[in-house]
Amino acid sequence: MADDLTQSELVPIGGSWSGLLFDNPRADATTALTWSFTFDFADIERDYGNVTPGLTVDWAPLPGLASWRGLARANISCATFGEPVESSVYYFEHHRFDGVELSVLDQEGGRILARALVSGDIDDLGIPEFAVEAWLDFEGVIVQLPHQPGSLQAAARELARFTSVEGLQGRDQGRSYLFESARS
Repeated sequence: MADDLTQSELVPIGGSWSGLLFDNPRADATTALTWSFTFDFADIERDYGNVTPGLTVDWAPLPGLASWRGLARANISCATFGEPVESSVYYFEHHRFDGVELSVLDQEGGRILARALVSGDIDDLGIPEFAVEAWLDFEGVIVQLPHQPGSLQAAARELARFTSVEGLQGRDQGRSYLFESARS
């Protein structure tokens, strides 16, 4: 089909990364800090509309990571969607990929240089495998727990069990707390 997406159209223009401290007792999920990496691509035009595609690598646990400032050289991979990482490309709708390899190549403050290789086109995007590399900007860490911490300080203590809170400033968002770089 002439409107199929081609790998050459996926031109990286940056992106973002963030963390989520979360648990779900109903699903037997214990409290964990996971990371999300979003690679943005240049807009693509079609006769029926425009789209800003993106690749998201989500729910990535990086155990043993002492600080959000220390992601350089972090790696994670999985061969099956959701075990534990999920990856999908947004191109007018979400298209899942089975396998993902993510590497953080460098870090400068809140910016990371990340590389992702996805494979196993589950939802027929039409690209069986591709790699992307881009600088991603830090958007913060959300603390969202069913036992909502009663204060910003309590949320910071919860987060500190998983990563350093040094250099982060928090704010109450009602149902969660957002910790952003103090330089944001």
